[in-house]
Amino acid sequence: MENKNSVIRVLDKVIFACAILFLVSTNNSIFVNQLGYYGALLCILIEYFLRKNKFKRTGLEEAFVLFILIEIVTAFFSFNERQAFNNVLRRFLLIPTVYTIIAAADDFKKVKLFFKVYLGAAFVTITFYLAFAARYFLAHLYTVQGKGPSLFQYVMTAGGLISFTTVFFFAFLVNEKKSLKIRAFYGAGFLLSLIALVASDTRAAWIGTAGAIFLILIVKRKWLVLAPLAVAAFVVIVFQNNKSILHVYSTDKGSMVKQKDIATEGRAMISCYEGNKLFVSDYDNGILEFNGLLLSDRVPTPFPVVGITQWKDSFYVARLLDNRMFLLEEVKGKLKFRKEFISPGLLWDIVPVNGRLYIADQDSGLTVLSDPENLSKRSRFPEINKIKRITADSLHLAIFDDNDCLSVYKLNDGLPSEKIFSRSYKTAYGFMQFIGSNLFFIDDNELRLFHTGADNVTLVDSNKSLKALWMYSLSGQRLFASDYNGNLYELAYPVNDKLTVKSVNKLPYVPASIALLDGKVYTSEVKRSRVGSIVDPYHPSNVERLNLWKAGYKIIKEHPAFGVGDIDMQNVYKIYRKYYDKETYGHFHNNYVHFLVALGIPGFLIVMFLIVRILMTHVKIYKALKTVEYASSYALGAMASFIGFLISGLAEWNFGDHEIITMVWFTLGLNLAFYYTYKAKDLKAETTEAEEIVHNLK
Repeated sequence: MENKNSVIRVLDKVIFACAILFLVSTNNSIFVNQLGYYGALLCILIEYFLRKNKFKRTGLEEAFVLFILIEIVTAFFSFNERQAFNNVLRRFLLIPTVYTIIAAADDFKKVKLFFKVYLGAAFVTITFYLAFAARYFLAHLYTVQGKGPSLFQYVMTAGGLISFTTVFFFAFLVNEKKSLKIRAFYGAGFLLSLIALVASDTRAAWIGTAGAIFLILIVKRKWLVLAPLAVAAFVVIVFQNNKSILHVYSTDKGSMVKQKDIATEGRAMISCYEGNKLFVSDYDNGILEFNGLLLSDRVPTPFPVVGITQWKDSFYVARLLDNRMFLLEEVKGKLKFRKEFISPGLLWDIVPVNGRLYIADQDSGLTVLSDPENLSKRSRFPEINKIKRITADSLHLAIFDDNDCLSVYKLNDGLPSEKIFSRSYKTAYGFMQFIGSNLFFIDDNELRLFHTGADNVTLVDSNKSLKALWMYSLSGQRLFASDYNGNLYELAYPVNDKLTVKSVNKLPYVPASIALLDGKVYTSEVKRSRVGSIVDPYHPSNVERLNLWKAGYKIIKEHPAFGVGDIDMQNVYKIYRKYYDKETYGHFHNNYVHFLVALGIPGFLIVMFLIVRILMTHVKIYKALKTVEYASSYALGAMASFIGFLISGLAEWNFGDHEIITMVWFTLGLNLAFYYTYKAKDLKAETTEAEEIVHNLK
């Protein structure tokens, strides 16, 4: 017996250490986090077989069992049985996180310590994230990458985890009646977490956090705070300060004088120009044609147009947001629709040179078209793939790929025949442009100038003062370039072997596109509200989600009883998506659509039953502990963060995110631990009081 007690004491210490490891790594390392979790769970199981049962019933057992059972049943009817059972095992192994936390936090002081360790570690992690995000912002990578930074995990996961921390800090700030010093700490933690959440640029986490914060304010009846917040949110979303303006400047001896501003109804991108004509792809407003400073024609498109380029003679190609391309022909000065076509894979970019149209697909490589009258005549180069940037001249093709490799191919009759240059440049930029026989390439440090010969590529100059250049415009003997700081440079041309800046003008905005036409510089300024994009039907992410949900509806109609199984949905989605929708996804960016597709209608109802039971548990605990210092603040935060998780799940598959669902089970387990240990503490106090009364009576 003494040996068994000694073993249990050692195991208790190991459980405590593993729990601390779990808490410290919850926001930054899934590997370390799972080491802590499984280490603690294993020790608790050993203690169970040594006749010390630390497990407690939660009232959720029925819902958990039904959830696992429906996962198993649908796995037998799955499109991929092995993968479905593998995911069943993952779901099953993570649910005991709830019971492990309850068992490890077996007294009230320890529960408080566990939360303080979690909150402190989250605070440190967020501080690191903010420092990383600041560098990310200064390097203009939000614009370049189109998303927030990923430090410890994928950015959507980072946003979801930061959301939990933000909600907990807010709950303690609102609910705790502590000293000014402690409240200042909660306020600082909330503010830093909120800034980090904004820096993550994850809209699903934003709306989830907003919903959680509004719930806390409603529960605490903070009407004086809630009312202006609601008004502010409405104003931000409805009255967005969106812009789409063409700015026209005259240039004389290096100085720029604005001549005219032309507002457009879409999102103006100067796409191509010739003679006195300027074509602007104006997103959902179609294609605009300008003659000089006057709008001469507008060509509507069935979906937002993101670019138009002149292919050959009077033929043009318009690229739509949904990966379709429209072949247009200029007839009597007007653009007329001729044909709709698509590339073999996920379209990334198109480049026309000398009558050839080079189509870069992100997944299926390079395609070259030579005849607009015969689109079926094409040459395929699947080995030239993972394309991130592409440019070409009459003799060379340059590719910068996802492996950060710059490659230059020699062209034979317009087709890539031999790779004559290859070099790695670790950079988030990689913007490049052929101008004459020179290749301009920008990395993190400088602008590099390469001369391309028949069989070689030579670095001839570099300039560290020119950074983040990403657009060029050449007309006659004048060459302009723009960077992400709003600087518009005129570079000496012909370039020869030297990069020389003739003049630089600072614009009060970062141009979305530039063009030099008839001695005038045209730039477009496009500004869209990131918050307002939540309700924008033509935001690229929203378009993707709507396509996914439409395909999900088709799948549910065909597989209503058992779904297709809890599997990676890429191959399933390929069957049901539109023919021109080339994006591939492993999930449906929505918890509820995903469960309907994966588990069918009965399985979806079971998941809803589980969610309702968890929510009722959080509500019950908050009601029981709402007068208890500290525990009530945690219970309020846990309840609100679960609501936030459910709201975020309207636009994200966060239930299937390993780190996020671990956080859900952890916060639930710790909430139950607060409840059980406080009740035990309260019962012990009542017992002690009763014993004292009996003793006094004696």
